[in-house]
Amino acid sequence: MPSELGKIPEGWEVKELGEVARQRQSVVKPEEIDAESPYIALEHMTKRCIALTQWSNAGGLASNKFKFEQGDILFGKLRPYIHKVGVAPLSGVCSTDIVVVRPNSNLWFGFVLGHTSSPECVDFTDATSTGTMMPRPN
Repeated sequence: MPSELGKIPEGWEVKELGEVARQRQSVVKPEEIDAESPYIALEHMTKRCIALTQWSNAGGLASNKFKFEQGDILFGKLRPYIHKVGVAPLSGVCSTDIVVVRPNSNLWFGFVLGHTSSPECVDFTDATSTGTMMPRPN
C-alpha cells in the first residue's frame, strides 16, 4: 500500500522503534557484580560487526554498569559514528556508554537488529549527539 514513506507491504504498519523494542537500564553497582561475570566495554566491540567475540571479566570494576542478557542488542553510544552495534552472545554487564536494547518480542529481533545496526540509524544517532570530543546521544 502506498504511503509517504513509500510502499508498505499489505498487513504491515508504520511504528516507532520504541513500540517494538525497549532500552534496558538495569543498573548494577560495582559491589553487586560477580568478579567472574563477563564484562563488555566499547573496546570489545568491533566497528561495523554485529558479532561480539571479545569481553573480559568484571573483577575490579569501580563504577556502575548495565546488566544485559544473552541476545540483547548492544549499541555503543559514545562517539556513535564509530558504528559499534552487536548481539550479546552471553549474559553479563557492560559499560554505561552502551545502550542495551531488547525487542518486545522475539518476532521483532531481526527487524530491531537490522534497524539499530543500519547506517541510517547510526547516522541519525550521531546527528542528534551532543559534545565535541566525546559526543553522546540523549
